[in-house]
Amino acid sequence: MTSPDSVRTNTPTPAAWLLVLIAIAAVCLLAAYVDRPAGQWFLAHRDMQPWLLFRKTLWPLGSGVIQPALLLLALGAGVAVKKPRVVTICKWLLLALVIATLLTYGIKRAVRRPRPEHMDDPRPALAVQFAESDWHSFPSGDVLVTTALIAVLWGTLGRSACMSWLWLIPALVALQRLAAARHFPSDVLAAFLLALWLSGPLVRAARRRLTSEEPAPIPVDPCSRGDLP
Repeated sequence: MTSPDSVRTNTPTPAAWLLVLIAIAAVCLLAAYVDRPAGQWFLAHRDMQPWLLFRKTLWPLGSGVIQPALLLLALGAGVAVKKPRVVTICKWLLLALVIATLLTYGIKRAVRRPRPEHMDDPRPALAVQFAESDWHSFPSGDVLVTTALIAVLWGTLGRSACMSWLWLIPALVALQRLAAARHFPSDVLAAFLLALWLSGPLVRAARRRLTSEEPAPIPVDPCSRGDLP
């Protein structure tokens, strides 16, 4: 039975709603005043150094392939070494991957925003906009999926300070997508915010599941001595 305290804890506070409004306003301001000049700048410089080296070196992070591959590798490793906690965390990461991917595809096809290289092109037929990725700029799928995975992983590991370096990964993905001129700044920011919104309930549910599986306090600090139990 849910206690009144837990209900109050999960109920959004006025400060939380204020943060939501600020986030929406930030995305709108970027879209209105920053996206076009930023998109033009990255288009003009993406084939120049150091941006060319940067976007080619980090291409795997923005390819949409490495995230599920690493997740499946971790899941296989957890099964092989018989670590139930690792397997459970990987299952929640897989759920986050699926939901984030579906959310990305749904919003992209609803918004149908052209990518920077096509921002001045006339809109083609609706069927073309649905089918071609050139009209799926908003939000950045790579940033949304990567941020959701990192947020769930970091949350299930106890939000340890020594694991904060994980947040460099979505930051690098965002920079790679901008350097490749595949997204506008508002695409990246919106993806990051959507991923945080998505990951919150998943982290709470995952931690409850981990607690029910083992009565010992969780999660284990990954920076402490020893492996995950």
